[in-house]
Amino acid sequence: MPLSKSVIFLILVFLISALLIPGCGKSHIEKGYLPWQVSLNASGQVEVFDITLGKATLEEVVNQWHAEAKVALFESPEGDLSLEGYFGRIKLGAFSAHLVARLTVPPDLMEAFVAGRVKPAPMPSGVKRYKLKSQHLRQAYQLVVAELTYIPLIGSDDELLRQRFGKPSERQHLAEGRSLWVYPDKGVLIILDEDDKEVFQYFNPEDYQQVHERLKAGQKNTALVGG
Repeated sequence: MPLSKSVIFLILVFLISALLIPGCGKSHIEKGYLPWQVSLNASGQVEVFDITLGKATLEEVVNQWHAEAKVALFESPEGDLSLEGYFGRIKLGAFSAHLVARLTVPPDLMEAFVAGRVKPAPMPSGVKRYKLKSQHLRQAYQLVVAELTYIPLIGSDDELLRQRFGKPSERQHLAEGRSLWVYPDKGVLIILDEDDKEVFQYFNPEDYQQVHERLKAGQKNTALVGG
């Protein structure tokens, strides 16, 4: 009989706990590479996966995770622009996941990126993806990561999420049977679908309103929209 997702997740949690026992050696797990290991520093910035949102640059994240990021400029059908670094499938600690870093871009630099963008690659969602010139790509790596989207390959269920994150301050129903769990003070939003697959969104609490409104409108990080 195949194991359920909950059983698989519990087995992984047990293995993780064993690794945390003194004498078992150092690992990424001890450094905070688990999705529920989220904290705020003295400046109110979220610390997750061993980086600080609003402080760490994309280059620092790449070096910290020893992973490659594919950077692109995205334009929504409404004309909204975003610059994102897509890490694809990487392993942080015990779990493999897809991650996207949304970058903070000063207005004048965004204008330069837009002016220098190359022919777009349309996506099924209607979003347009543009590559950056080499010069602009180097500049992008020096920009600060404002948000992280984390999509684990192994899902969990409601009870396990409550155990790890606590009771959400609000639980909202979205389209297509999805639900949104809100943790504004922790800088975390979790989207769950009917198959217990989740998307974790990390952000600094001061940015909660704009992140929340964007996710409710269905505008997830565009690097993951439309394939």
